Parts: sequence; structure tokens; C-alpha cells
Amino acid sequence: MTMDRIFNSIFENTLRLLILLDEYDMEILITKEEQALKNIGDPALLLGKFSIEDEELVVSNAIESGSDADAFASTLDSGETEFDPFEALMAASADTSEPAKVKNDETLFSDSDYLYLAMAYLNQSESHPVEKLQSVSGMEVTVTPDMRKRLTALLPDEAMPQGDYLRLSDDKEFCMDEMKRSMQNNMAETAWPKVQYLWKQHPLFTWVNDKGGLLYGRGEAPLVGIPDNMDPEETIFIVTGSIPNNKSTPLVDEWFALEFENGMFVKGMSMNEMLKHTGFRSTKIPNSASLTEADIKAAEDLLPDAVKHAKEHLNGFYHSYQDKIKPLLDEELDKLAELEDRHKYYQLSLFESERKKSEQERMVDELFDKFTTWVTDTMSIQNNPYIRIIAVMKGVAR
Repeated sequence: MTMDRIFNSIFENTLRLLILLDEYDMEILITKEEQALKNIGDPALLLGKFSIEDEELVVSNAIESGSDADAFASTLDSGETEFDPFEALMAASADTSEPAKVKNDETLFSDSDYLYLAMAYLNQSESHPVEKLQSVSGMEVTVTPDMRKRLTALLPDEAMPQGDYLRLSDDKEFCMDEMKRSMQNNMAETAWPKVQYLWKQHPLFTWVNDKGGLLYGRGEAPLVGIPDNMDPEETIFIVTGSIPNNKSTPLVDEWFALEFENGMFVKGMSMNEMLKHTGFRSTKIPNSASLTEADIKAAEDLLPDAVKHAKEHLNGFYHSYQDKIKPLLDEELDKLAELEDRHKYYQLSLFESERKKSEQERMVDELFDKFTTWVTDTMSIQNNPYIRIIAVMKGVAR
């Protein structure tokens, strides 16, 4: 192993840095360079960097910080992984990418109302008593054996209710005060507040959702009678539609409503428009069960038309996504092509044999073909949506 090879294949133009390394560190560089060439196939990736300037910075920082031999060897080991083009692309865009933001966090019911209504409904057929708290927004839930089994698997021991009741509140300020108070208790007392915060990912929601998922069978949806706000001739389908990529991951996921009157399609509606029109946010709707067999038959007969218009409605979202994603996809593919050219140029510079060059070029082409396909399949969608009827609203007379 010559010094020339180290300079040219690992840290080109960094002679001033290598001079500062002691003899043992030089031995580490030589050994690691041999391992990198054997395992990675590219010594330039020994430090996991993709430019000479970045490699110089890593070595200079190690020298200035006085790293010992073991620490320096660990630095070299950190880059000795399989080359991943996406890692390079992500590193290049890390400084410019913006964090994801929640566009709309609105839900049909508040977390507290949803949980209370669900528990009250389940209590009609099973023993799951629930009562609202008097001093603060929230509820007291009786912990049944099946509920305790689920909570025990997901909650830490100190957060498990000591008795038969679980008290929850969505009042963040109140729960913070309770937490501070409980932390001041003596060791003999509990250090966990008696009222827990009802946050969006509380395990009790998972338990309730699983219970609710059993209320309707496959291919079934609730039919709800709506008096006053809807005419008896009016029917509204609540629909969710998703369009997946080529790897079956939904990239378009929309909820909307379709309005029919006297069996004829009228228009598509947003969820907010539907809620305003039907008044469905009310916790209690009088005469909501005033539905006849004829009403059920009429809603079933409209299903084919509802699916047809749902596909047409989603077609707009499909084209909107395509218009937005095409320039982004082209940009990512251009980045991959540029990275492939750089990687191929370096690989071919390591060998003089035309046979070896041809082998390396084929390996690089296969590697980047694989990742190009991955990018394309991940970002591309086909206009073949999955449609599900969530519920049907039907006008009824008082």
C-alpha cells in the first residue's frame, strides 16, 4: 500500500492533514482503506462523505480535538456501510427541507366527547360505566377486566389506575397542575396524578376504536335519519377515497360527501359543508331512528351511482396530485442521475483494466436503476382509487 494510493483514493488534496497524523493513525488509515475497497468498493465513502471538503473537515476536527487512535478508528468505521444514494440525497437536502405541518386538525367530535359517547354506547350492551367529571372537563371510566388487560400492556405500571376507576381530562392546564402537585407528594403517596391527561394517542382510544370496529360487518355502513335539516327526499353519502402509489401506500386520502335528491345526484360536498348542512355535530338528534325498510332499500339502490360519482370526484384530486408531483419527481430523478455520474466517474478512476471498469460500471448502473425504480414507484400513483362508504344520511320527517 503506497502513500500515493491513500492520497488519491481517500483524501485527495489533503496532504497537509496527513502530515499531522502520527504513525499509528497512518496505519489505521491504510488498514481502513483496504477494508473500504474490499467491503464498500469505494474508498471515497470511507468517512460517509461525498466531497473532498467534507472529508477534510472530518479529519481536521479529529486532529484539533486530540482524538486518540480508538476514537479515530471509530470515525472511519462510521462510514463503512453499504452505499445508499438516498442517504446522499437526503444529506444534501437536509438543510433546506421544511418540517411537515398539520394543515387541518379538525375532527367530528372533540376527543372527550368522542370517548364519552363511545363508552356510553358500549355500556348499553356491555358493562362499561362512564360518568362526566364535575369539577373539570373529562370523565371517570370504570376499568373492566378486558380494558385493564389492554391498558396494562401499553401503560407504565405507575400510570395504571390503582382502583377500579380511570379519570381522564382534556384540560391540559389542569392536568399540568395535577402533575406538579403529585410530584411534591411524599414517597409514601402516589407520584402520579389521579386525573390523567386525555391526549390524542391515549391507549384507551385504541381500545374504543377496536370495539367500535366490530359494530358493523364487512360491507356495512350506518344509515342515520336526519330530521329538520334534511328533506325526506334527500340522501347524503359520506365517502372516503384513497389513491395509493405503486407500493400500495396511500398518497391521496380524501373524505367528502355526495348529495342526492329524489334519486338524482346533486353535488359533491366537503366534510365541513356536509356537517353544516346536516347539523350532525349535535350529540343528540331526535327521531334519528325513524327509518323504514323503503328508506334502506332506496339508499342501497343509490350505491352504484354513489361509487360512480365518488370516482369522478376523486379524479380531480388525482390530477391535482399529478400536477404537483411531476416536477418534484423529475427533480429527484435528476439528482439521482447526477449522483450516479459522480459515483461512476470515481469508480472507473480506480481501475486501469477495461474489464474491471466494465464490471464496476454495470454494478453502478444496477444500483441506481434499483433506486430510480424505488423513487418512481414511491411517488407515482395510478388513477384506480379505493372507495369506502362510511355512512349514509337520510332525511326523515319529525
